[in-house]
Amino acid sequence: MTSRSIASLSLGCLLVLSAAGCEPVRDPQVEKAREKSEETTRDVKQEAKKDAVEVKHGAEDLGKNIGEGVRKLDVETRPARKQLGVDARVAGEKIKEGSKKLGSEAVAVAQGVRAGWKEGDARININSASKADLMRIGGLSDADARRIIAGRPYEDKKDLVNKKAVSADTYVTIEDRITTD
Repeated sequence: MTSRSIASLSLGCLLVLSAAGCEPVRDPQVEKAREKSEETTRDVKQEAKKDAVEVKHGAEDLGKNIGEGVRKLDVETRPARKQLGVDARVAGEKIKEGSKKLGSEAVAVAQGVRAGWKEGDARININSASKADLMRIGGLSDADARRIIAGRPYEDKKDLVNKKAVSADTYVTIEDRITTD
């Protein structure tokens, strides 16, 4: 018998058994495993549904708690926010009053700044300046002014350091405000 004829014979037997109402023989272990698999699948689906419901409820509770917290914070801070607005208005009014009072003083300050700025542009000649003029240069001491006068004449302003009239640090602070011309 060939494999083709065996297959045909097996198929024919199955058809005859089927037509007669007979069911093929089932392996009890396979059936038991199939049932166990179906039961496990049902259990997993039920657990997944329970977990989804718990997550949903947890999210709802969290959202509710956040909403309550925000509402409570809004209620608690409302008086402070209201007072802050009042304080800001009062401060604005005081600033307006103060600026009216200071109007004339502000003009005087501006004039002083302008005058100081003009004087700040003038460089002091270290070869001809008096001790008082040298002392007006910020960063010079009385002793520095006396050494500068004693070390004259200077061909270049860097000679102040070379002749040890001032230190290198002091020179750096005054170099833009002095000249030898």
